[in-house]
Amino acid sequence: MRSPLIFIAVLFVAAGCGVASEAQSSAEATDSISVSSSLTAEYDARRVKRCLGDFNGQPGWSTTAHYTLNGGPKKMLAVAGLFPSGTKPAVIPLDTAGTLEIWFETTSRWGCQEWDSDFGRNYRLELSSDSISSGR
Repeated sequence: MRSPLIFIAVLFVAAGCGVASEAQSSAEATDSISVSSSLTAEYDARRVKRCLGDFNGQPGWSTTAHYTLNGGPKKMLAVAGLFPSGTKPAVIPLDTAGTLEIWFETTSRWGCQEWDSDFGRNYRLELSSDSISSGR
């Protein structure tokens, strides 16, 4: 079964459904996603306004997803730009009900830093024992 997808422009696809919707600055869920599954995050680099650029034919920038589940430890995943360890899907395990907060940081080799965090509020998803929904 395919993992659900977060696409921050913002796009969510429920596991195996292929149903999608977009929103510019808020997280929206389109179908139920089981808490016992995972979420795949893809970031739309068009949201980055200042930190993009190439170096030696590769992106000279990278975007990292920062996230926390229920206020627990903050974790990070590479979601766009240069992937030092190769390209692999950015997967967030969903192993408990509660609140998933996610925000994005883009940095470049030239010292640029840019945040995408719903104006500091972070994107929030409420996960119940059997579904996920927007939690702004």
